[in-house]
Amino acid sequence: MAASNTPFPCFKTTGDNKHDIDIYTEDLRDYCVMQNWYDSSKETKAQRWTKPDKAIACLRASLPPQARAIYKYSLGLSDEDQKKPHLVIDALRKFYGASIGVSWERQKFLRLLQEENEPIASWETRVRNQGAQCEYEDFADKLMRDQFKAGLTSEVLCVKLNRWSNPSTPTLNIMHHRTSCCGDRLGTGSYPPDSKIM
Repeated sequence: MAASNTPFPCFKTTGDNKHDIDIYTEDLRDYCVMQNWYDSSKETKAQRWTKPDKAIACLRASLPPQARAIYKYSLGLSDEDQKKPHLVIDALRKFYGASIGVSWERQKFLRLLQEENEPIASWETRVRNQGAQCEYEDFADKLMRDQFKAGLTSEVLCVKLNRWSNPSTPTLNIMHHRTSCCGDRLGTGSYPPDSKIM
């Protein structure tokens, strides 16, 4: 029997939950196709799940405890909607894609470091672009300013920026501070990290 050759789907976590949920839903769909519980030729998402009760039982059985708790309590689906595979899968994809996506972008933001010989303008642009992915909202300017300074390769420049900038200074004023206190050499990023910036 062909169905016995198809591995039972399993939601495996690797740290990239958006990717993990994509792989899991593919595996679940493949398994359900082999069991004749899913027919991609049908017109609507709901109609494609020809045996929704069996597909949902398979989905629940293949989720690890943490993901099962999310399925049951965190997706915002009614008891009736929790029995509809297309709605559950869409909600799981949205949940993992949104929450883990932002979390991952914030981790990348906090790990940003200025590359050796990277011009300050390029460094600032990278900080701004990555910060825009993080949904920090009201704290965006302050966090971008702090990450801009924390990731600098020049300790001397960082000290000067700390001395001249006020904690309430928005990110947009960093460029003004760096050019007014350091001259053109700051914009090139070509000075050694221990050089004096005047």
